[in-house]
Amino acid sequence: MLEEILGSARDAGLRPDRLEGDIRHASVGAEALFGWANGEWMGRNVASLFPPEEYEAFLPKLSRRALRDGPIRHEAKLLGGGGI
Repeated sequence: MLEEILGSARDAGLRPDRLEGDIRHASVGAEALFGWANGEWMGRNVASLFPPEEYEAFLPKLSRRALRDGPIRHEAKLLGGGGI
């Protein structure tokens, strides 16, 4: 059901694996945003969407404690399908 919701969303949505961070589903909006062809996100890790220094700044916000405190917000430059 979650994949159906993500698939119909106009905004970008990703569903990563909880343990490894591998992207399990990407919405059509996410594919357009990152410049991926249909299914090109398969096998990518969420970390690959960030420049290394931006991911290091984002990672602590994914802790259980931070997520328990409410929604997280992080602004960062992301990498597109071509790595730019």
